Amino acid sequence: MVRNGANLGASGSVYGLMAFVTMKAPQSSLLLYGLFPMRLWQTMGLIVFAESFFLLRKTKQRREHGDYSQHGGVGISHEAHLAGIGVGFLYYFGVLQGML
Repeated sequence: MVRNGANLGASGSVYGLMAFVTMKAPQSSLLLYGLFPMRLWQTMGLIVFAESFFLLRKTKQRREHGDYSQHGGVGISHEAHLAGIGVGFLYYFGVLQGML
C-alpha cells in the first residue's frame, strides 16, 4: 500500500449504511458469527472500538517504522471505515432534521 495512495473498496459505504440502520433501529438484534445474539447498538460500538484501536496501532507503527506496508501492514483503510460510520450518523441526523 502506498502512503497517501488511493483506496479501492466499498467497505466504508457499508459501514455508513450499518451506522444509519443502527440509528434507525438500535434495539434490533443480529447473530454475530451466526452464534452470539447482539443488539445493533452493541455491534456498532464494538466495531467503532475495534476500528479505532486498529487505526491507532497503524499510526503508531507508521511513526516507528516509517512505511506501514513493509512492517506487517495489511492494507485495510481503517480511516475509511470510521469516516463511513461518521457519514452514516450525519446522514441519519440530516434526514431526521429534514435537511436532506
